[in-house]
Amino acid sequence: MHCFLSFKSYGDAVIACHYLRRSSAADIVFLCAEHLRPLIKGLSYPGETAWLGGDPLRVPAMFDIRQRGMLASVQNALSLRCSIRKATGDLDTLVFDRMGWRQRFLAFGRHSTDIISGKPNIYLDYEAFMGIEEVPSYELASPSFKGRIGIFPDSRLVSKRIPESLLERIRETLKILGYQPEIVYTGAHSEINTFEALIEKIIAFDAIVSADSLPAHMAEYFGRPMFVMSSVSNDYWLPKTAYLQGGHALFGSMGDELLSWARLLSP
Repeated sequence: MHCFLSFKSYGDAVIACHYLRRSSAADIVFLCAEHLRPLIKGLSYPGETAWLGGDPLRVPAMFDIRQRGMLASVQNALSLRCSIRKATGDLDTLVFDRMGWRQRFLAFGRHSTDIISGKPNIYLDYEAFMGIEEVPSYELASPSFKGRIGIFPDSRLVSKRIPESLLERIRETLKILGYQPEIVYTGAHSEINTFEALIEKIIAFDAIVSADSLPAHMAEYFGRPMFVMSSVSNDYWLPKTAYLQGGHALFGSMGDELLSWARLLSP
């Protein structure tokens, strides 16, 4: 059995689901930390899933040492490793998206690997690891395109949020091109405060402009063109389509990238 594990950010889990749902292999199970349960349910992920327990509202402490402290992190690490051993067998292989010291600790006593193969983007690494033939990126222009573009500026990390001044520039650029942009705020103080609500909103748009955050990967998952605005260069973790089609730019150098992308949307 190949046991793919996900403990950390929601975006990482979406990327894993994106490829695991396409595999025809019968020996795959997705092992997830408890805080990911509502997300996996919202994605309607069809594969076999097992849950490792933990805090239903937060990333496991061992992946958030700065905020949770060393004692909580050590206790969580021991608990999580015990949960993994109970959920897996001696002949199973634990598969991580990368192998760091935390992953090596959790995998103790089990055969383990990661998906890293030297590709420049995590989506391409998944394809290489799983032997999935690379599916050509969908064309930006679609006969079903009606001009509705959702702009999702938020992120759990403050540094990744699209600044308000840049947000207005993005909206005006899209309006000048004749599109119908709508800024969508998400999170606890917004109407979009569940994964189901976020997914429903994303699939209602023809295309997405997003911070380097969860909505960008959800757009890839549901087949919506996306443009990603980042505070720093982050090519490896971009959605595959944004990476291959140049649909991304940095906050300080948006330049012509957004214009070029947006002009290709209308067939």
